[in-house]
Amino acid sequence: MIKVIFLAVFVLGVVTASVWSGALPARALFSFEARIPWRAYEYILFHPAEILTRYDLVQHTMQQEELDRYTITQLTNENATLQTALHYQKTTSHHLVLGHVVSYSVDPLLKTFIIDQGTVNGIQKGMAVVSASGFLLGTIDQVSARQSFVKQIQSSDMEFLVHAVGNNVPTSDFIARGMTNYVKATKIQNSQYPDRVFVVTSGLDGKFPPGLLVGEAHNFNPSTDHTFTEAIIDTDNEINTNVFVVTNATQ
Repeated sequence: MIKVIFLAVFVLGVVTASVWSGALPARALFSFEARIPWRAYEYILFHPAEILTRYDLVQHTMQQEELDRYTITQLTNENATLQTALHYQKTTSHHLVLGHVVSYSVDPLLKTFIIDQGTVNGIQKGMAVVSASGFLLGTIDQVSARQSFVKQIQSSDMEFLVHAVGNNVPTSDFIARGMTNYVKATKIQNSQYPDRVFVVTSGLDGKFPPGLLVGEAHNFNPSTDHTFTEAIIDTDNEINTNVFVVTNATQ
């Protein structure tokens, strides 16, 4: 009702202002030339409910079209993620269980998320969790029958052994340590590395299976006491809807 009154007052105001300013002479309101616009004014004045109904219909149609576009984009992205996951599942030697992320920690310092797989699916504490493209995301920290908490490798209490892979790179192990917002490579004894090199889990510490892709190490620099080399590891920080739990043994 308030919309109807407002619309009627608005239209009357426009007509009155037009006549008062001379932009629309009063006699023109009833002239043949003004018959069409005047009928438009008349229709708005005497059929406000229908006008508002049509307006609401247009608004609803526009909102539905926007929702459809968003849904199509979302489904396209999800399909691409599933295709990547399928490819990784076919090419890896690890035993994988597909899980879906159901919630994230609201505290950015905790670096945890929850998936919809638990003990009924064979999930156990300490199992590795990887992204659809194979990057190590974290480890199962707590597990219930149908859900599990995943602690990400960026967490400040995460520490595990890794080594570089590639042609003509040292294969000695060093430590990957979570620094809340990134992962640092430390205790590197050999400094003869290229500018950027991929890093995988070694599996020798029993925390993760060997060969899981951690990320790409770069910025190799001496530590503050110059006793070893340190680097930054670029990890997969984008956690999509689908992840994998690695269920085979860590050794």
